[in-house]
Amino acid sequence: FAECDIYNVGITSENLGDQRIHDVAKDAGFTPEIILRETVGTVRAKQIESQILKMGVPVSFRSSLPGSSEFSHFSSYDLNKAIELIRAG
Repeated sequence: FAECDIYNVGITSENLGDQRIHDVAKDAGFTPEIILRETVGTVRAKQIESQILKMGVPVSFRSSLPGSSEFSHFSSYDLNKAIELIRAG
């Protein structure tokens, strides 16, 4: 999800659906806007997440939140590249 140029990239199980996304956003004080949610399988999801988390600039929070290591500032280039990686599955 996105908040201005801050994005959260994470793996969510299918049975949690959007609930995990809303929970993480709420804990961070954001209102989520889901950019892309794709089913790619557990192994591939971990690979894609790892690649995407190397992009952008990590966001620092005053205290540790669930999912806080998955927040980054992305340029439009980073965002487009992340979307391409996810869609390529």
